[in-house]
Amino acid sequence: MVAKAALALALYDRGRKKLLSFADVPGHEPIVTGLKIAMLADEIIVHSDYAIRTLERLYGVQFDRDRVVDTLKIAGQVRGKGGNSIAAWATRLKIARDNYRGGAAWTPSVQKHAERDAMIISRVLDHLLTTFDSTSREA
Repeated sequence: MVAKAALALALYDRGRKKLLSFADVPGHEPIVTGLKIAMLADEIIVHSDYAIRTLERLYGVQFDRDRVVDTLKIAGQVRGKGGNSIAAWATRLKIARDNYRGGAAWTPSVQKHAERDAMIISRVLDHLLTTFDSTSREA
């Protein structure tokens, strides 16, 4: 089970091009604040709904699945299976990514990792939408 204290939440507002960062540690806005913001968003973009399920389980919230965009699922439809992790996409799109491997406690590197992944996921979606659009025009 993931401990709440180890969690970091980062949201990227694609419209305003603004990164929002939350953690249940001093010096940060609490994750529940981020969840309230996410619940009001037109779209919630994730790379695998594991994060959504974890937040629902730990915080007792329920996301509207019709507003969740899962880039891992889209990548599977566009590229097929395999090589669709966030790390693989960061390499493919030439985006620097840290070597974070997880841990039991929150640290500043956990927060930076969440923030970096939020930015990568946004870029992955942009790429997939462009690829899907050009592929659908060719068909």
